[in-house]
Amino acid sequence: MVEGSERINIDEEIEYSRNLLGSVTSQLERIQLAMAEVIQTIAVLTELPKASSSEGKISIGSGLFVKAQVKDPDTVIFPLGSNVFTEEKRESAIEKLNGNLKDLTASYDSLMLRKKELEGKLNALGTLYNQLIDQESKKQ
Repeated sequence: MVEGSERINIDEEIEYSRNLLGSVTSQLERIQLAMAEVIQTIAVLTELPKASSSEGKISIGSGLFVKAQVKDPDTVIFPLGSNVFTEEKRESAIEKLNGNLKDLTASYDSLMLRKKELEGKLNALGTLYNQLIDQESKKQ
């Protein structure tokens, strides 16, 4: 015998799973943006020695730039947090960024698995919900 409370429980579970799926999808998007930024930074650091002899521009915000020239392409300023910075060798910075990229990739892969699990759960719940509706309509 199918009870209305069972359908309500499935409704709640579907809603909960949809909210989780939305959250996971949002996290995946943020990780993708972070990965793209890290990849871009690694590319810039890799090409930095070539750029040291030419003049470039640095964004200062609000769409404004200043002209600049890299004086020491083998050293970069690395943030530690709370407005504290340290100098690092370019190669060391690239290694750290590659480590960050590896961690981001692992997080992304883990979240993709979670997303697929949630999508599977939602499909199963949808099927179960439809079966309950069919059973209720046959009783009436």
